[in-house]
Amino acid sequence: HVRASLFYLPDSERPVFLASPADVGISNRADTNYQKFVRNNVEQQKKGQEGYYTVSIMTPVGDVTLEQMKGIAAILKDHREGLIYVNIHHNLALRWIKGSEIPALYDKLKAIDLHLGEFHQVADITACPGKPTCGLAYTDSHTIGHELYEHIMAKVERYDAIGNFSIRINGCPNSCAQHYTADIGLQGCERAVGGEKLAHYMFYFGGDLQNDVRLAEREKERILHNKVPAAIDLILEKYVKERLPNERFKFFVERDNKRAEIREILGQFATERDADEAVTANANADG
Repeated sequence: HVRASLFYLPDSERPVFLASPADVGISNRADTNYQKFVRNNVEQQKKGQEGYYTVSIMTPVGDVTLEQMKGIAAILKDHREGLIYVNIHHNLALRWIKGSEIPALYDKLKAIDLHLGEFHQVADITACPGKPTCGLAYTDSHTIGHELYEHIMAKVERYDAIGNFSIRINGCPNSCAQHYTADIGLQGCERAVGGEKLAHYMFYFGGDLQNDVRLAEREKERILHNKVPAAIDLILEKYVKERLPNERFKFFVERDNKRAEIREILGQFATERDADEAVTANANADG
């Protein structure tokens, strides 16, 4: 993690964390959104820090508004270190939270619309800034990240059963968003359509840097940017219907003929190269 301070407390004013706080339990609620938040975003801290929790805050494609930042600063005045942590996938985290604090903390996050229990779930998409601010990018990866996020959130209940999952989008082969390590990685490129260069994406499947480490493998198809959400829909639906109990996506794509079947899905959306398309560095990016 990279630590960043949005609200700073001098060392003399920081609270002392007791080895075993008394109020360690997390109150339950009938609210299914709260239950999902506790299940996905709240984690007990490591040995020696028993009784405290790390609470992760999922930011939609890494974005927060000024008002949300002000709300976070207000939260930090009341909760623990006065520090907030930023991870490499653009999410935030609060540490040293007692279980008894979590319901109130959830309510405060809900008031600034940062309460979604989607941490490390399908909707927790990472994207690099892309073409508007990066001279290396071929595509506006950040914008398509938001389009895909909204698309998934509109039917998120359908994908709740998937659990831990990563979608990472990069505007070029350099992998600032680490698309090589994702369950589904997208790499921006261009393809000529009717004589005009249009933004496309190549798909990578089956990456993971946590357990049984492997890099995702690239498929050859290039898909027009506005067709990406529909292609991912079909792939995720296939995964939900055909996976074995608790089967991770990286194992699913290697089982039986699944990768070939997923290639057939991509083929439904792939753009063929124009006959007169020049071979350029980005058209042949990454092989």
